[in-house]
Amino acid sequence: GPLTSFRTYVILSFLASCVCIAHSVHHKKVYYSVMIDLAENKISMTVLGNMCLVCALVFGTMMRQIFLGSLRAAELDRLFEKIWFSLTETCLALTIFREELRFRFIFFFSFLLFVKIFHWLLQFRVDQLHTELSVSRFTQFRILCLMFLLLSVDSLVVVYTMRKILEDGPSFLILFAFEFVILASSATGIILKYLIYIVDVWRNGRWPNKAVYT
Repeated sequence: GPLTSFRTYVILSFLASCVCIAHSVHHKKVYYSVMIDLAENKISMTVLGNMCLVCALVFGTMMRQIFLGSLRAAELDRLFEKIWFSLTETCLALTIFREELRFRFIFFFSFLLFVKIFHWLLQFRVDQLHTELSVSRFTQFRILCLMFLLLSVDSLVVVYTMRKILEDGPSFLILFAFEFVILASSATGIILKYLIYIVDVWRNGRWPNKAVYT
């Protein structure tokens, strides 16, 4: 099944990374030389880059399981649509900063997509709350934790990128600062939507003015 295939992929990626590092250590022996060899060897970079992707997937799966549990088929469909649109949109934006396409840029881009995915999943789940008759307190607690975690991450990244822009001048960080400001606004909107849900539940669904706020 898909889970078995994913586990196999993780194991093979880990073994490939170990072999790659061991090969470099065996030939170079000195730490600094090993690092240079790994950074300059295209095969090593590909293998280690793939391992970074695996780590992100594993970490993302753990976060999803902790905060959201299993995903519905409809949520997955909407998620893939948004990922495809986001990738296309970002690739167009990359043309502005094509001279700065380095590891740091790729890291920020991957991190941005990772955080975006959880914003979308959170939005889907909060929208789902409004259609369900009853939701356990534990589920609501997990959703609340994810809300404030994402908002905190967004805020920290905005502060960091703005500080770097002020110190070093304009760079590709402008793009990411703008993106995370949007994400912070989105997270705030999701929190407000959740509060509307809480008020509606508290009033047992009898809230005449609910449509005004939604």
